[in-house]
Amino acid sequence: MMIGLMHSHKYLGYLLFLLLLLTAVLVATGATRNPGLARIADRLHRLGAMNLGRLEIVLGVATLAAMADTAGAPWWRPSLWAGLLLWGPIEPIAKRLVHAELARACAGEPANRGRLLAGIGLEVVLITAIIGLMTMTRLGKL
Repeated sequence: MMIGLMHSHKYLGYLLFLLLLLTAVLVATGATRNPGLARIADRLHRLGAMNLGRLEIVLGVATLAAMADTAGAPWWRPSLWAGLLLWGPIEPIAKRLVHAELARACAGEPANRGRLLAGIGLEVVLITAIIGLMTMTRLGKL
């Protein structure tokens, strides 16, 4: 069970990263001017950053709890808490920057493309930092 939790946590993180990159590509290629592309980008973003990300946090906490219970892994590892704290800014960025602008683009209104790209860029940077921290923790570097 422990290995299944660890693999699901890891690969859902990679899927989340891939969905954010696909959203960034759609926005960069003109999703703000085409409502159809904006709907696809909005669905990808909601599936990735908003839904899968929350599931990822729950799986990470469950994995950490199972590790602490069975293997005696410490709860105080700074890299694990840093990964959890780095998720904090992703929620408001996803709701206020990205989803709000994509909703405007879906409605056919002019969306602020710079604000949208900045929001997705921040999300990609934060997710990359979280994945890097988790990988370094698994490799024993932190």
